[in-house]
Amino acid sequence: MGRAFEFRKARKFKRWGNMARVFTKLGKEITIAAKQGGPEPENNPRLRVLMQTAKKENMPKDNVEREATSRQIRCRFFFLQRMFHVFYLFL
Repeated sequence: MGRAFEFRKARKFKRWGNMARVFTKLGKEITIAAKQGGPEPENNPRLRVLMQTAKKENMPKDNVEREATSRQIRCRFFFLQRMFHVFYLFL
């Protein structure tokens, strides 16, 4: 397609590869921070710092929120599932 296209393609792939690496690392750290201190950034200083870092790195806001709340949703589901089993045993 041409030299200019190949140059732009290489530059984009380098940038996207870097973004993927950073976003994955930040996502894992946000999940761990939310697991340890809760999903609310006003009550969790480590999560607050990681969210600021993610914003600085231009990580999409919905990805950050999904990582922070995914642990909370899984815990609620597990709790409700256990409560159902306990309730069912006493019937």
